[in-house]
Amino acid sequence: LRERIMGQMIFHQIRVYLHLPFMLKAASNSRFSYSKTACLNGSREVLRLYQSLRTGHIQPLYECKAIDFIGFTAAVLVIIGLLNFGMVSQSSSSGPTPKDIEEDVRLIEVSIDIFHRASSEKGGKVAAQSAQVLEKMLGKFKGTSLDHEGCGDQSDFVIPYFGTISIKRGG
Repeated sequence: LRERIMGQMIFHQIRVYLHLPFMLKAASNSRFSYSKTACLNGSREVLRLYQSLRTGHIQPLYECKAIDFIGFTAAVLVIIGLLNFGMVSQSSSSGPTPKDIEEDVRLIEVSIDIFHRASSEKGGKVAAQSAQVLEKMLGKFKGTSLDHEGCGDQSDFVIPYFGTISIKRGG
């Protein structure tokens, strides 16, 4: 079962990586909206599969911390989709429904819980950093960021091993 889930996870991860370079271009050019949808839907599937590996009836994967990083990457992409007001919904091209947004937020919250648990395991430093970044990004989306920022202010999120994402809302 673990091998099947990993195979599905790899399929969706490859799909995400193929469309990722074009995801953010969709905000300025509608030609890229398919790539945005494919990247976000693939990220959601990666997160669901990641969560089943870490919380389901399958023995958790302790031998490979790369799985945690794959889950983290997918969670960051889903949050970026939430923060981007032009996000394409899972079910329609007119925008996200409140149900879609609620499902995405729930995926992120469950992932944060998993990262908190994984941070107490051996080699859990990346999981701890992942939980911290996701909490800050989700706080920015919900408007509960602890940074006391104004509506149009910019937030910087340091992504372990990748760099910094700058997000500006409003204005």
